[in-house]
Amino acid sequence: MTGLMPINRARQNPKSPPTGSIQVHVQARPDGYRMAGRIAGAAMTGFDAVQYPRIGLYYAIVDRELGWQTFSLSEEYPVVEDPSLWGEATFVA
Repeated sequence: MTGLMPINRARQNPKSPPTGSIQVHVQARPDGYRMAGRIAGAAMTGFDAVQYPRIGLYYAIVDRELGWQTFSLSEEYPVVEDPSLWGEATFVA
């Protein structure tokens, strides 16, 4: 699934991103997965990367055999509800 996932207790939720502005490619490999993604600027509603070069980042891949594979914390923590627990990504030109 790609797109907007509302955050509990958020003051507001942004507009849904335009179709095709979020792309994810996943390739199954004998030793695991390879995943790549692209988020177009149009999908970042109200965000200015020049003014704010860092953004919160979190992902979870749920594998039926291996369970949750996450960027940082596991599902034991309230990561879906608390963005302060997310990692951070920096935009570079």
